[in-house]
Amino acid sequence: MRDLIKIINKKRNSSDKYELASLFHNNTELNTVNIKEHAKQIEEYYNEGDYKPLNYPYSEKIDLPKLSSGYKNIQRVVTNRRTKRDFSSSKKLSLKKISNILKLSYGNRGVEEKTLSTVPSAGAIYPLHIYLISLNTELKDGIYHYYFENNFLDSISEKNLNEKELEELIITRGIKGKIPLYMVITADLRNLCSKYGDRGYRFALLEAGHLGQNILLTAESLNIGAVPFGGFYDKNLAKFLSLNYEYNKAMYIIGIG
Repeated sequence: MRDLIKIINKKRNSSDKYELASLFHNNTELNTVNIKEHAKQIEEYYNEGDYKPLNYPYSEKIDLPKLSSGYKNIQRVVTNRRTKRDFSSSKKLSLKKISNILKLSYGNRGVEEKTLSTVPSAGAIYPLHIYLISLNTELKDGIYHYYFENNFLDSISEKNLNEKELEELIITRGIKGKIPLYMVITADLRNLCSKYGDRGYRFALLEAGHLGQNILLTAESLNIGAVPFGGFYDKNLAKFLSLNYEYNKAMYIIGIG
C-alpha cells in the first residue's frame, strides 16, 4: 500500500470526478501480497483485547417501552438473522428463491411515475449492480448480472469454479460446505461522483450497506442461509467479473444458500 504521505500529496486531476474515490479504494484493496499483513493486524487486535464501547455512566437512564405487538413479523426477521457458515453441498438453490431475493432486496418499484428501488439512493442515481456467481443453483454455473430496473438476469459467461480458484477471489475461511451462490455488490462511480464529487464514494458505501442488509433480511424471511463477506481480492474479482476497475468497484459480497 502507498503510505499516507503519498496519498495526501497526490496531485488531483480535476477532470476525473472519481479519482479520489479510486485512490482510497485502491489503497485499501486486498491482494495476495498484503493479505498476510492484513491477517496479522486482525490477530493483533484480538490479542490486545476488545475496546470498551462508548458509554455515559453519569447520564439519566430512560427505559424504553416494549415492542408493539403489530411488529412481530419484522421482529422475527431482524432478531433471527444470523450469519450462517455451514452450507449444504448437494442441494441446489432454486431460480425462484434467487428471484425473490433480488426483487425484494433491490427490486423495481414505481412511485409517482418514477422508477425507484427498494434501496435508498443518493439523488436516485442507483449506482449499484449485483453480479451473481452461480456454483450450485438452477442456473448454469457462471456469472450473471442484475440491475433493479430490469425483470431479468443478464447471462455474462459460463464458468466452472473449483475451490482453489474461488479462494483466489473471496476469503471464505471458516465456511463449511459449498455456498451455492455469491451476490457481488458493485458500485459504478461515474454518475455518482460526477454529481456529488468525492463525497459520492461515501454514498456508494452507504448504499451498498443498505442493499447488503436488505439481502440478508430477505434471505432470513425466506428461511435461506446467508453470510456477508468484506474480504475479497479486489483486482482478481474485478478481472473475473470483467469489471472496468477504473470506476466499477466491488463493495460487498453475500453468500446465499
